[in-house]
This record gives sequence, structure tokens and C-alpha cells, in this order.
Amino acid sequence: MSAFEAYGKDDVDFSALLTKVKASGADVLFLPDYYNKVGLIAKQAQEKGLKIQLVGPDGWDSPDLMKIAGSAIEGGYFSNHYSPDDLRPEVVAWVKKYREKHGQVPDALGTLAYDARICSSRRSGRRGATTRGRSGMPSPRSGISTESPGNPRSTGTATASRARRS
Repeated sequence: MSAFEAYGKDDVDFSALLTKVKASGADVLFLPDYYNKVGLIAKQAQEKGLKIQLVGPDGWDSPDLMKIAGSAIEGGYFSNHYSPDDLRPEVVAWVKKYREKHGQVPDALGTLAYDARICSSRRSGRRGATTRGRSGMPSPRSGISTESPGNPRSTGTATASRARRS
């Protein structure tokens, strides 16, 4: 790790942090935050001429990230527990129903809520029931993800690292 920098929840100026990251010579900047902060940081990094690979978690999953960051986020990577491009029949059906109802592709948070509702109906003994909730979306017979304990979570703010060269 070349640098570890922190910022406050209300910060909007990341120039000091990005100056330190640039000076560290890091190749990668890990930003475990939500799309709104990441968008601001990406734009400011681009404005500073910082050429660094941006990576992060599922908090980046929003169409607003591109609206905020523009070209500054292009080439960035983030991990997620769901992809609307997944070809499993249950995912294809979910995306289709959501798009028909809301006019857009469901994000990960909407999909997690959908899965939670399915798991909840299974646990309440209504296995296989098809009902409609306040959203008007049907609950299918099976969920999108498997019912398993949550994965360990990592927390942090901004971590930059330089790739090791052999």
C-alpha cells in the first residue's frame, strides 16, 4: 500500500487527498464509498491529471455515477452481487418485470430488496406464493440469489497501492 487517506462524510473538496495519492506513485485507487462521492473524487482526480485505476465496491452501482463523474470514471471497476446482464432465467425475468414497471434497469439495492422479500416469504411459510406488495411487483417462486449468510464486509475510506513489479 502506497498511501491511506481518509475524508469526512461532508467533504466535497478532495484536492489535498488526491495530491498525496499522486505523490505516492500509486497505480490503483480503491474507493469504498457510494457513487456520489466517487463521482466527485473521480472528476477531481481527472482535473489534477491523476492517471490511476479506480476500483470500488457495489456502492458505485448507480446510473448517476456516470452523470456525476462523466469521462473521469471510464475504465473504473467495481464489484457487485448482481448484474442485469446475467442470463439466468430468474434474473432475465426480474429485469424485464422491473423495466416494464419502472422504465429502467434495477440496480443492486432494488434487487437485494427483491431477494429479501422472497426470502422473507419463504421463511414465513408461503413458499412458492405469488403476491404483490406495495411496489406492485410480483414475488416469483424463486429468488435471484441463494439464501446464505452475508459475506464479510470491508470498510475503509481511500486506499492507494502501487502494483508490485517483478
